Amino acid sequence: MSEYIQHYNSPIGNIKIQANDDYLESVSFVNLTEQNNPNEITNLASNQLHEYFMLKRKLFTIPFRFQGTSFSNSVLQEVVKIKYGRTASYKTIANVLGNENKVRAVGNVNSRNQLLIVIPCHRIIGSKGQLIGYAGGLNRKQWLLEHEGSITQQRLF
Repeated sequence: MSEYIQHYNSPIGNIKIQANDDYLESVSFVNLTEQNNPNEITNLASNQLHEYFMLKRKLFTIPFRFQGTSFSNSVLQEVVKIKYGRTASYKTIANVLGNENKVRAVGNVNSRNQLLIVIPCHRIIGSKGQLIGYAGGLNRKQWLLEHEGSITQQRLF
């Protein structure tokens, strides 16, 4: 299967979009850009990210698949359900999955999310409303939540 790469210059940094012939594989923040080798899926992802940053898109419809254990897939399926402009805690996700003792496991799955923004792990916060952990950095997490109207402009970390 071929690999395709495209970069999108967002308001909060360069985003690398990677796909194969069938689905989106990763969306991540990077410092350096590589040669673009786009396909239909990376173009779609770039366009949908642009719409998201321009406040014209709240839900992504890019083909992707969950790649992991049944537990990690169930965590990410719950994260996808968190609506634009809303947040949930790691504990809430653990409770929905039937075991509040799995809070750290939920956090670990979230930290390995390969599809930043598309699978909105930035919407997961601490049980007391604090910003904790985000692969893209807490500054970006705060920006994304402010962008979606989940929090007002204030330093939460």
